[in-house]
Amino acid sequence: MVKCPNCGAEIDHLINWSGVEEKFIFRVNKNGNVEYEYVDSSSKTKNDYCCPECGEVLFFDEELATKFLKGEISAEMWRFHRGKE
Repeated sequence: MVKCPNCGAEIDHLINWSGVEEKFIFRVNKNGNVEYEYVDSSSKTKNDYCCPECGEVLFFDEELATKFLKGEISAEMWRFHRGKE
């Protein structure tokens, strides 16, 4: 287990919030009602890897999040990394 560098909780996983952009055609029909027609989706938005205890976003990158959970990134390294974002 690793410790969250923000709150200090021992954690064995992170919460990954992954956004998806969806494209719709938006129109008003003959009856005056709103209609949405799905066109496409894309996962171009960023990923947030958060502490399951405090909710702090720790990483935006899967590779760094993986290294953190493997214990390859210390709290000091995380703080240095955060200072560059």
